[in-house]
Amino acid sequence: MRSSRFAVEPQRDEDNLGRDEEAPDDSLAILYFGLRRGSESAARNAMALAQILERMVHSASRGDTESLTRWHHTCQEIIAKVAEETGGE
Repeated sequence: MRSSRFAVEPQRDEDNLGRDEEAPDDSLAILYFGLRRGSESAARNAMALAQILERMVHSASRGDTESLTRWHHTCQEIIAKVAEETGGE
């Protein structure tokens, strides 16, 4: 399977220190680890983010900055909720 030219190669944990188990420090990592643990909340929120990102694209294409900003804030709230539910992880 060919990967996207925008795909980021995962970092290798050559010394087996389990770095990927450290507390994530960004939004995508918070969702990733929640999904990886099988968190139902993370799954629901990831789906909500996917829908919101689509709306953000449409807002941006229309030049609707107000809507784009509102959806951005909604995404931030969802990420904060996932982080809170996972204990900041």
